[in-house]
Amino acid sequence: MNKKQILKMIETNAFQTIYQPIVNIQENQIYGYESLTRISSEPISEFIQSCEENRLTSQFELRTIKNGMNHFSWRESTRLFLNISYGTFLKYYDEIEEWLKDSGKITFEFLETSYVEENQRFDLYAKMAALTRQFDTQFAIDDYGSGYADIARVLRQPTDFVKTDAQLIKDFKQHQGKKLVLTNLHRFLEKNQKKMVVEGVENKEQLEFLQHLGVTYAQGFYFTKGMKN
Repeated sequence: MNKKQILKMIETNAFQTIYQPIVNIQENQIYGYESLTRISSEPISEFIQSCEENRLTSQFELRTIKNGMNHFSWRESTRLFLNISYGTFLKYYDEIEEWLKDSGKITFEFLETSYVEENQRFDLYAKMAALTRQFDTQFAIDDYGSGYADIARVLRQPTDFVKTDAQLIKDFKQHQGKKLVLTNLHRFLEKNQKKMVVEGVENKEQLEFLQHLGVTYAQGFYFTKGMKN
């Protein structure tokens, strides 16, 4: 998809927003919903890649964030999780701050594989802390385990959640290493006052393993594939 086609899709808002619940599996209650974007023409992962190649990531992210906020009707009782890159967050901080005034409880998710320059980290953390003070905004590292971020770097960030990559729970019984990673990560995050959300839960066996481990939050097709507002 070329730049002109992408811009037209963004301008005409040719996207569908669905919401996937994040469940407190110890209390069997919905904690929040992640806003996910879908398009009819191609897999969303391919569209995102096209946005990156054409330097339109921020424009796309801002559109999906506004869609997620505008269509979300459970804002009074639950949290809304929104995906954003570090670059978009820093570049459009003033606009985001303005949107948060009427948006309810928001948790921003930064991809583990996204990058921020070392000289921008202080500004990033200061802005994250400011939104937490003003609006009770939360932050999460998304897809942990998919890239190369070490746990020390994750702990330095003022985040509330670490969301694991869906591959970590997949076929966990056949891969003892995955069980060990999930077990140790859960214990380590708990000791450092951060919460773990296990993504990719697709069956009861996975759910029961996580419940026994003491994990509080999970997300995946086992609960629902996603719902419209």
